Amino acid sequence: MKLGMRIKVFSVIALSSLIALLIMLLISYWTFDQGFLTYVNKKEEEQVNYLADTLIEHYLQHNGWSQLERNPREWKEIVEQALPDEMQYFSPRRPRGKGNFRPPPPEHKPRRKRGPNHSHPPPPGGKPPHRPGPPENEQATSENFITRINVLDKNQQRIFGPKLSAEFKLFPMKVESEIIGYIGLKPITQLKNEDALIFSAKQNRAFISAAAISLTLSFIIAYFMAGKIVKPVKKLNKAALDLANGHYEIEVSQNNKDEIGLLANSVNRLAKTLRKNTQTRNKWIADISHELRTPLSVLRGEIEAMIDGVRPLNKQSVLSVEQEVIQLAQLVDDLYELSLSDLGALNYKLAPCDINQIISKSLESFESSFTKNAITVDFSHQSASTMIVADEKRMRQLLTNLLKNTLRYTDSPGTLAIEVHEHAELVKIDIQDSSPGVDKESLPFLFEHLFREDKSRNRATGGAGLGLTICKNIVEAHNGKINAKSSSYGGLWITITLPKS
Repeated sequence: MKLGMRIKVFSVIALSSLIALLIMLLISYWTFDQGFLTYVNKKEEEQVNYLADTLIEHYLQHNGWSQLERNPREWKEIVEQALPDEMQYFSPRRPRGKGNFRPPPPEHKPRRKRGPNHSHPPPPGGKPPHRPGPPENEQATSENFITRINVLDKNQQRIFGPKLSAEFKLFPMKVESEIIGYIGLKPITQLKNEDALIFSAKQNRAFISAAAISLTLSFIIAYFMAGKIVKPVKKLNKAALDLANGHYEIEVSQNNKDEIGLLANSVNRLAKTLRKNTQTRNKWIADISHELRTPLSVLRGEIEAMIDGVRPLNKQSVLSVEQEVIQLAQLVDDLYELSLSDLGALNYKLAPCDINQIISKSLESFESSFTKNAITVDFSHQSASTMIVADEKRMRQLLTNLLKNTLRYTDSPGTLAIEVHEHAELVKIDIQDSSPGVDKESLPFLFEHLFREDKSRNRATGGAGLGLTICKNIVEAHNGKINAKSSSYGGLWITITLPKS
């Protein structure tokens, strides 16, 4: 079973939300427990300060710690006296009601008289009678606290309480800046008290409830967000299928500026390019058909005329037919070379060559034709040799097509000016001829397939309009540029820029 993109996007967003919430929940658990534990220990340290005041008072009343060492019960009573109500959150709660009250301070508490009615000696061989301790609720109040606290003298010798260890934190007791002893407190490392555990459990349940609500909301939001993300992708998928089926008139509407919007713009540009290419291909086929049909029609007419006896079958008639065949063959050769050039299948053998020498030899081959048509040629260059890395054969083909174009269209008498300018990284070749010129509206289309400017440069002796297209492909194959504009002589100005290497 294949999962749709919406399910995948939803799963990614939901899983990310779940992981984030779990991490937050675990951190909240840990930070709350640690923070609450720190809070409890801090409160107990405050309780130690209360206890210190009571112990200092006891010390001053009895001139030392001897009374406390002899009377363990008094130690517990002092702890109970120093235990304020608001500090009992961490200890088991004492019932509040009748008969449950805080005992008075030690100095006001009546001492129990010892006598026959209050104290009984142990029977021979038996155990001493049970000595009544503090009420059960009082014992529960101080039990947790008293088991983690001790009293030390000024020499840190234990007076009462558990044995001192490295875990204890010492708090000095001072009288007029003189240390009379220490209170040692062992901090809590784990919550065991019922009230504290209940409070912690409530907080954890609140965290879980909040996390569950947040996760549910994130799932709902993720579901709708996934739909919103997938919707334009589905539109793009449909557009791609239409393009694959040859429907190039589609246009994806997309107002987003994100990656989806950029992809939609790219699809629209692709559709526009395919439309243009289709139109160009159709026009190209129509133009080729027209160009081939013209010489074939002429050939067919002449041959039929000779067959019907309208035109005598002699050498002149055969030469006329031959001229049409040559023109047709030239057209087919140009089409074949242009197709190879468009496909990048022409072979280029790059090597250092002198562009000045190539231009000079090309001009020599057209010297008689230019003289016959009264066209004056002016060739100038900055240095004796201008070296570039190029295919010499293709460079001659480039110049031959351009010189043929000038010879075919320039009025007699006319002018042809060629200049070579050498720069640091490139060579610039300017070729200008005299009138007639080309309309500005037609200049951008000169290098297109089968384009011929009808108004002023189309003659009966004109070619098929493939020469400049082939020139453009040759220049671009050498990583160069070619463009056309109006010449200062009244004709056409071709500028060719070629890199030296």
